Amino acid sequence: MEFEKALAAHAQKYHTGDVAWRVFEIQSGPDFGAFHITEATNQLGRICPRGNLGEEHTMDWNKMYAPT
Repeated sequence: MEFEKALAAHAQKYHTGDVAWRVFEIQSGPDFGAFHITEATNQLGRICPRGNLGEEHTMDWNKMYAPT
């Protein structure tokens, strides 16, 4: 539950507008319960040039997804 709240907060803060996330919970198979995250409806040419999303974004992602 904490992870889901943190994921939603991260997406709302860093992944809206032209780079909005679509998050799906996997409902069957070996990855059941995991999440699939995509920046849907974007063309690769629009995503690649944005480059590094910044230290604040990376720290927020690491705090939620890959805690040390």
